[in-house]
Amino acid sequence: MRLLNSGWFEVALSVLLATLAVILDLSSGHTATATLDVTACVVAASTARWPRAGAATLGAVLAAYLLVPREWVTIGEYAALIPILSTGMRDATRLRALISVAYLIILTLIQHHDYPERGALFLLAGLAWAVLIAVCWILGTMFSTLTRTQAAAQREALTRQRLTVARDLHDTVARTLTHLSLTAKTARETGDPADLEAVIDGVHHVANELRWVMSVLSDPSQPSTATGPATAQLQATVDALQTTLTKHGFPTTVTLEGNGLDNIPQPIQQALNSVLAEAAANIERHATRHRPCAILGVIDPAEVQFLVINERDPSQTTAGTRMGLAGMREILAPHSGKIETRQEDTRWTLHVIVPLIRERPGSSSSTTTYTSEPA
Repeated sequence: MRLLNSGWFEVALSVLLATLAVILDLSSGHTATATLDVTACVVAASTARWPRAGAATLGAVLAAYLLVPREWVTIGEYAALIPILSTGMRDATRLRALISVAYLIILTLIQHHDYPERGALFLLAGLAWAVLIAVCWILGTMFSTLTRTQAAAQREALTRQRLTVARDLHDTVARTLTHLSLTAKTARETGDPADLEAVIDGVHHVANELRWVMSVLSDPSQPSTATGPATAQLQATVDALQTTLTKHGFPTTVTLEGNGLDNIPQPIQQALNSVLAEAAANIERHATRHRPCAILGVIDPAEVQFLVINERDPSQTTAGTRMGLAGMREILAPHSGKIETRQEDTRWTLHVIVPLIRERPGSSSSTTTYTSEPA
């Protein structure tokens, strides 16, 4: 691709053809045809820089072959295939179609000029040229299609990377700044020096997260996911979220029913850590302070469910991107989990469902059962 963009592709093919033409022409003793063949190759090479002008000039050079005595052997006519191939590779379809028709007519007339005694058989030679041109069309189209596919894949990869960075910023810096803002409000209300120390620690934490983001952007080999609550035990995460929410003015009640959080497999616990942390961050951003919130969990052998309930603060309504909800769904997708949301007046409910027994891929009856690791 770099060779094509630099224009050296046409030059390389033209040099090869010109070298072969000079060897054949000089071996047959026809210096004039060597000059004409080299001229055709030079003009064909110029189509890389001046596609239209070079193609038109090459057509005139090809027409000059009609003036060459028919007993002279020339191969410069093959230079016509170079711009046909290169325009196809560059996806210049209109120019390729135009010069293909023009060159085919000229090349067919050259065959009639060289073999007039064969009558209409020169059309068969023209058909042979048409086959060569068609081959160049196929090769050029295949190359341009591959190039477009690669470019689309690169754009998609870049989009995914930007989305990953945006979600990491959302889950790290934005979330920490929300905590920091609420901690600062609490410090202003209470005047407690411990809260001021928490604000200072939060500022340092944000600085570290920003440095992490900069390292990811500058070095793609760095891990693209920040470490956080996903690596902790789910029970510890729930307890920490309850303490933090209550401290920030969102009195939170936690109720768990069933087999207990420790019986949930570790991969699902890690996913739920991230989901519940994002749910708590949404409470801090959008819920009404000093109004009760609830985290309700039900764990049974078949599935685990969580309900996160809070009252939305109308004054905190924003035109958000819903990136948090999209991120939750993406985290739970490998575990066949799903998220449902509901709003009734000011009450907001987030419903998280993750199955612990899943059907195996490709089977309608067999199932896969998660088993927890021994403590």
